[in-house]
Amino acid sequence: MNEIWIEVSIHINSKRNLREDPDRNQLIDVISDFLVSNLNRGVIVDDHTIIKAFFTPQEFEGELFSELQHFLNDLKKLHGDYLEFQVSTRHILEEDWKDGWKAFFKPLKVADRLVIKPTWEDYIPDKGEMIIEIDPGQAFGTGTHASTRLCLEFLQELIKENKAQKILDCGTGTGILGIAAAKLGAKSVLMIDVDPVAVDVARENCELNRVHHLCSVSTTPIWEIEDTFNIVLANLDKNTLILLSKDLVRVLAPKGSLICSGIIRGQERDLIERFTDLGLSLSQSKEDKEDPEWLGLVFHRD
Repeated sequence: MNEIWIEVSIHINSKRNLREDPDRNQLIDVISDFLVSNLNRGVIVDDHTIIKAFFTPQEFEGELFSELQHFLNDLKKLHGDYLEFQVSTRHILEEDWKDGWKAFFKPLKVADRLVIKPTWEDYIPDKGEMIIEIDPGQAFGTGTHASTRLCLEFLQELIKENKAQKILDCGTGTGILGIAAAKLGAKSVLMIDVDPVAVDVARENCELNRVHHLCSVSTTPIWEIEDTFNIVLANLDKNTLILLSKDLVRVLAPKGSLICSGIIRGQERDLIERFTDLGLSLSQSKEDKEDPEWLGLVFHRD
């Protein structure tokens, strides 16, 4: 039976040029994360201005849609002087949307050698290219975001300079960063996420990429980890990075490197101050070439 769903489209309108609005990506991520966390299914972001989510009739008529409206009203209070949100809905058949988001996920080359490829797409690699196959399932992360690109660029550079023995991927999502680390030459990779759905998806993607013998995937929180690592990957957000900063530094081995991403321009000052206060030194700072409002930082422990 072909079920009826409600497509909820959130249009983000700005009094400024939205494509140059420094809050654009942050708001899209915040709203998308709220929807993914509460619905346990993916969303579609169209042209940096529209977020589409899909509700069952029960979810739409119940508390979930009401919570979304309250959430958007709270955002309006913070950003209402230059941003507004318009919500529209329509009824659609399940077959019209359940795989529609896949049209937006195409093979993507990141860094010099890495290509992220969805399982349903064909791709013939050029000489020297390394393929990472991903099926996101219900987990967060397709590798197309600027923060992921920055992490992969840093990771490729660091492993090329010095083959890392052990790597920690904190907040692994679909497992892209941990899988890349294993393919680039890491001896062992621990991939952690508090979301059990993400852990299941990451584990499946490790097997799909034949690196499961190098990767361990766990819901163990970082504050319970006692081991140390040569490289720690933390593609999170500013508040989470600060919240976990002591543990991120604690699990970093001597001479190790901490890669931080998910940082919007202007937020880096607080993060640099925080991690240098904890004894690390800043070794690299880089903006994404396509979305320069996103930054990545690399810290080093002496």
